[in-house]
Amino acid sequence: RVRVRERVLPMLETELGPGIAANLVRSAELAREDADALDEIARLQLNQWLTVLAGGEGVQLPILQLAMQPAAVRNRMIREVARAHFASHLTQTHTHAIAALVTDWRGQGPIHAPKMTVTREGETLLFRSNA
Repeated sequence: RVRVRERVLPMLETELGPGIAANLVRSAELAREDADALDEIARLQLNQWLTVLAGGEGVQLPILQLAMQPAAVRNRMIREVARAHFASHLTQTHTHAIAALVTDWRGQGPIHAPKMTVTREGETLLFRSNA
């Protein structure tokens, strides 16, 4: 951070004009506010639609409700299910593969992610433990 402050920011100010550092800070703050809002929307949607499977063997979400969400919210919902219910931290590749079960359904098989497997059964997305 010291190098950025001492070398990069002065160079940006010289090349792009005065105030660029302050503009970058404002942009970062706006991005954080947006991310926080999207996280909260995803949590609210999960609280409304997530169901624990009988016997606690996993959780499920309705495809229709997931499909209606913007990609940013849907992906956050998927990552939050993985984190909260399976202590799994998904890569972007895993997240997009799971989202494709909702948005680009072609009969693909299960998605094997860290600590869980995700399948589409009818109009339901099922998350089950690999253990």
